[in-house]
Amino acid sequence: MRFDQSLAMTKHSKYERLIEAAAFKKIDSPIAGRANVLIVPDLTRRAESELTRLASCAVAVLVALARRTALSKAVG
Repeated sequence: MRFDQSLAMTKHSKYERLIEAAAFKKIDSPIAGRANVLIVPDLTRRAESELTRLASCAVAVLVALARRTALSKAVG
């Protein structure tokens, strides 16, 4: 098996596991386990400083990474 085939199979099985995890959690959505976008409520106000808005984005990235890491450990 070629490396690119192996990589494709690994990626495919990862998504299958995410879809199965969403089904196990009874998440009924056509994109459950497939979304690649994090949508969050308004984290800051426009009146906040640029540094505060950037810090808010950094925290959102860290939260997403922590959740993704926890999910990958739980799924397998």
